[in-house]
Amino acid sequence: MSISTEGRTSDRAVICEMCGHEMRQLLESYEGQQDWVCSWCYAVITVLAGTEHASRPVYHPVNRRWEIAEAEGLPEDVSHAYAYFGDTLCGIQMDGMSPSPYRWTTAHEGTCQACKAAAEVIDGRWPQEKRDWDVQVITPVTDPNSLPF
Repeated sequence: MSISTEGRTSDRAVICEMCGHEMRQLLESYEGQQDWVCSWCYAVITVLAGTEHASRPVYHPVNRRWEIAEAEGLPEDVSHAYAYFGDTLCGIQMDGMSPSPYRWTTAHEGTCQACKAAAEVIDGRWPQEKRDWDVQVITPVTDPNSLPF
């Protein structure tokens, strides 16, 4: 993984502040920022260009965290949760998959039960003491075994 700071690129891994697992960079980040998603708890941080600071991930409950997945070929009668990297929480991968502008919810009659089960497991990975709404500025933690910036 790489993180760019002031025009320099590093091969350091970004570590999740929530759970300590390695984060993956989203390729479709907006210009001037880098979005990172934890591979374990799915916390998201955004690093602004020219800085090593980000906002701490904010906890969102299961029914407020995910968008409905959209892709040609997904059944319309089943609602799947989009999981950031072109797949659903239940593991369906399709070319052109993207998040819709609508929230995915477990309350819908056509909710994918495998996505629901995965969302509940992921939700359980967030430490209780970090389930608050306070936005804090943090410095993303990097793996000390990775190359320096």
